[in-house]
Amino acid sequence: MEDHNRAIEAAKLRLLATYGLVIKALQMLPIPIEVPAVLDSMWTAEIHESLTRTYDLLNDLPMQEPLRAQVKVMVIDWISAADYLFDAQEEFADWKTDFALIQAERITASWHLVKAMHDRK
Repeated sequence: MEDHNRAIEAAKLRLLATYGLVIKALQMLPIPIEVPAVLDSMWTAEIHESLTRTYDLLNDLPMQEPLRAQVKVMVIDWISAADYLFDAQEEFADWKTDFALIQAERITASWHLVKAMHDRK
């Protein structure tokens, strides 16, 4: 049980770090999008709802498709990882924390692509 809690906490910390990348990517858009900041290791329904609305809004913003696609990947990867971590707290499985960590890596990779696209402008 202690190992499970450690695995969940490690995945949460990694996911929280990538949430900062999501925030940065959204602020770099042609029309910046603000989402709630996370102040501790607990994310709220407000953040989930905000990112869900953001995902839908991305379709309506003027931007090049490659940028839109990468930002959408960041948002949906974060939402799905958070969902699996929440589920892992109730019913632990190694694959759930592994999934969240893999999603964090995908978010980081997408961030580098978004930043490169922004820097080329």
